Amino acid sequence: MKRFALSVALAALAFAPAAHAQAPALKTLEVSHFPGAIWQLLAGMDQGFFAKEGLAIHLDPVNGSVMQINGMMDGKYDLGLTALDNIIAYDAGQGEVPLKEAPDLIAFMGGEGGSLHVIGAPEIKKIEDLKGKTLAVDAKGTGFAFVLYKIAAMHGVTQKDYSLVAVGSSQQRLDAIMSGKAQGAVLNRPFDSLAVSKGANDLGAMSKVFPHYQSSAGMARRAWATQHRAELIGFIRAYVRGSLWIFEPRNKEAAIELLLKNTPNLPRATAEDIYANTTGKGSVVSPKAALDPAGVAKVVQLRSEYGVPKKKLDARKFYDLSYYKAATK
Repeated sequence: MKRFALSVALAALAFAPAAHAQAPALKTLEVSHFPGAIWQLLAGMDQGFFAKEGLAIHLDPVNGSVMQINGMMDGKYDLGLTALDNIIAYDAGQGEVPLKEAPDLIAFMGGEGGSLHVIGAPEIKKIEDLKGKTLAVDAKGTGFAFVLYKIAAMHGVTQKDYSLVAVGSSQQRLDAIMSGKAQGAVLNRPFDSLAVSKGANDLGAMSKVFPHYQSSAGMARRAWATQHRAELIGFIRAYVRGSLWIFEPRNKEAAIELLLKNTPNLPRATAEDIYANTTGKGSVVSPKAALDPAGVAKVVQLRSEYGVPKKKLDARKFYDLSYYKAATK
């Protein structure tokens, strides 16, 4: 009997490596993103949520929307985390640069609402002080440029009152302010806080001006989404789980450490503020990465006002939530 048991045990050990080797390989997704915009993604990767969906995430940081959209259209990136306005601009034919082929971009999930802050150089104390100054934007006709134009106009500062410099991401815009290349910009987390810590001034939160504004969204090409439906649904499911993990109070310390680990030179106090602003009362971050239809409508409204060429746009054309609904049902 003992000999029989030993034989069974040895047989099991012999077959164990083979079984392990036959485990299905993870499907790698190339995901483009701007610096500072991947906390939920990192949480999903760190906690194994993407692996559970059979996915491996390769992060592709970009320095600007032109680089990101061109990469999406060329097939370099499968998915993107970006400003919703970028998706709408190019899909509506109002993008910063012409594309080689007709765009087929959609938003498949949301993320953050109006999380941007208008930031001024140390000598800029109020938005009215931006008259005669240079403002930094990602691109002059996409991204959050229209938010800046509108808020400035509401304070009597028109587009004729300032010059523009297109530099790219929030990191690039922060650098432009700190170097004196520009005196104002809109920045997202954590770059708004980093700017203030370096002596810049927070001139106001856009959420106070636009209670509904869909800042960020998940982006895919329609054709890719159709052909990779299972992968996209799995991506959304893992991303939402990562987001909910951050929002869970018991994970606060681990979430802050994850942010610090992946954000060079971020002070701990700033990381704690970001956590509080992200998960606390009044947060503009959707725990489940939901898309706010009213927020989409505001993006379209500003694009209809400032976009070139002028077009009447239908907000419902630019997103497809069928994948999101399947992932979160």
